Amino acid sequence: MTRQQDYTFATDRPQVELGKFRYVQKLEVTGTFELPQWWRLPERVRWEHTARNYQKSYDAWTAEFTFATRKYSGQWLVDYINNKDPEALVLDVGCGSNPYKGKIKNLIGIEPGDWGSADLRWSLGEAGNMMCNNTFDYIVAIGPLNHGDTYEIDDMLGTIHGLLKPGGELIALVKPANWAHIKVDPWRENRGLCYPWLKKSIQKFESMHGFSSSKRAVMFGVDGPVLDGTDLGTISTEKLEYLSSIEPWEKTLYGAPPVEQEVQDGDMYSQWQAVQRELERRQNRPNDPSEVIRQRWFWIWQKDMPVNNGKEDDD
Repeated sequence: MTRQQDYTFATDRPQVELGKFRYVQKLEVTGTFELPQWWRLPERVRWEHTARNYQKSYDAWTAEFTFATRKYSGQWLVDYINNKDPEALVLDVGCGSNPYKGKIKNLIGIEPGDWGSADLRWSLGEAGNMMCNNTFDYIVAIGPLNHGDTYEIDDMLGTIHGLLKPGGELIALVKPANWAHIKVDPWRENRGLCYPWLKKSIQKFESMHGFSSSKRAVMFGVDGPVLDGTDLGTISTEKLEYLSSIEPWEKTLYGAPPVEQEVQDGDMYSQWQAVQRELERRQNRPNDPSEVIRQRWFWIWQKDMPVNNGKEDDD
């Protein structure tokens, strides 16, 4: 005769989150690539791993490229907003070092991580729960759309669409796909993965949501996704020497060449190597052209205005 065991469970027992997509095939939004197994892990696990890497390098490395050195996502972006409406209400999602604070009057920077200098330590999901729909004239997303699978990016864009006023604009920047995003095992290399953004991925997500390319942005040279980047020739030698002293945490085993031919940039390690080459160029080949690194897809979408069935607006 066996004795039946009574099992009790403490209410404060830690809950283990199993991967809800552990055995589910995940694809890039256009169906071009299957996402690696990294994206089958629970979102919380992926975020914690990525956050540890950001803590290693954000303030020392990434923050150096977020404003003054950028072609579009620096002063150009500030002027684009301020020249249209200096009183615009702006939300900067995943603001990091909050580089637009003080340059754009009514801007709120949110960041879920403990790096940078956010106004609010909120994720985009928390902002969607705490803030009202149709609130912002502009939402700036310089990087956060890198950190989700196809389903999660779809959710993020839905939240952004809801928070924007009709006619409001999303200004976004993402890392173009390189082969490390698709083929490399992040656990072997102590790194997280970014979503494999392709130019056609951006166009596909645009068609899935109530966005269209901003006509005003087209007037300023941003007709659909364009490549943003940092010309190393614009950075002081002192700053380059500082950057060259930082050993990059993001180093792939076999390199990380871009998937798309028009993109000329790879991972953080390749950028670090370019910094070394720029220092050598200045010393030995000053008449040669400098390199452009940290290329990113940059675009501006406008939230479509509601259809009024042919009736004129009262105002």
